[in-house]
Amino acid sequence: MTKYYITVAVLLLSLAAAPSYANEAERIAHYEAQALASPAEAAAAIESKTSEIAAVLEKEELENTDLEQIHAASYTLEAAIDILYETNSGNAGQIDLSNESIQAIHASSENHNEAELRKWFETLHSIPVSDLYTETPASQ
Repeated sequence: MTKYYITVAVLLLSLAAAPSYANEAERIAHYEAQALASPAEAAAAIESKTSEIAAVLEKEELENTDLEQIHAASYTLEAAIDILYETNSGNAGQIDLSNESIQAIHASSENHNEAELRKWFETLHSIPVSDLYTETPASQ
């Protein structure tokens, strides 16, 4: 009989915890990237989204909504850096470092790891957009 009560208690506790898990799944949403048609648009998007993120990071401590805002912006950053990478539009080393930083920003914002996010954003923000895009593609 004790096993029955333990089983029922475990079942009830797991059901009570389900809404918490559902909220966690909802928190890790996937967002749509801004449509970008050219390397120039990609560079402008990187500049715009890094400025947007920098403004959010001016806060001493971020709230979950701030981290989600950064996570949403990271989708456009990913799309933009992909275009610059594919078109070889700038300094390959800086594009690679930007890509690494953007991927880390995406993951850390998704996981709400503020310290990691700030570290990688500092790296991304230190790279001039002019290193990522020039009017004429960089030679290989």
